[in-house]
Amino acid sequence: VMLRDGAAHNDIVENVVVGAGQGGIYVNGFTNTMRQPASAGHRPAHNLISGNHVHHCGLYYVHVAGIYLACADHTTVAHNDVHHMPRYGISLKQACPNSVIEYNDVRWTNLATRDTGAIEMAGNKAGTVVRFNLITDAVGSGYISNVGHHASPCDAGGIYLDNMSSNVHVHGNIIVRTECGIWLNWGSSNIIEQNIIVDSRAAHAF
Repeated sequence: VMLRDGAAHNDIVENVVVGAGQGGIYVNGFTNTMRQPASAGHRPAHNLISGNHVHHCGLYYVHVAGIYLACADHTTVAHNDVHHMPRYGISLKQACPNSVIEYNDVRWTNLATRDTGAIEMAGNKAGTVVRFNLITDAVGSGYISNVGHHASPCDAGGIYLDNMSSNVHVHGNIIVRTECGIWLNWGSSNIIEQNIIVDSRAAHAF
């Protein structure tokens, strides 16, 4: 399922997406394959993604997410069940202002890639809320150049704020059996509070 080109006020609700070659649900605010953001009036906005079951996708291209937002405004991702994905469960790329990621069940992700997270965002400085999600078993798998071999589990966070993602409020999440519970990469003005992290292999927060 894909929304793009200013698609607004849509509800993607109670679908089952299984066995897709790439990702499951994609809200695409890029203009082209070079990931250039569309102008403000041409980005998807005010969309709801709720109650969907997305699993076992990424059969021929693994750098995908069960639910993927890119330059999408005012998007709510809630009460979805996402599991058995080769990379992200839920991903937000670049500015996704006023987006809320809440009450999702995200399990068994990052099965074929590393430097990744079950719920991940990259370069998102616009302000997002990530709350009350259940995340388990973000595994991570890949080649480690400095040690010269493949490793798994490896480099996977439960919630990964990558590439200077900032102004994110992460609270009330339960994160179980991950490499790192909450992983921060150079962001600022993030609020991380009242999360429960259990059985993190390397660090609860990094």
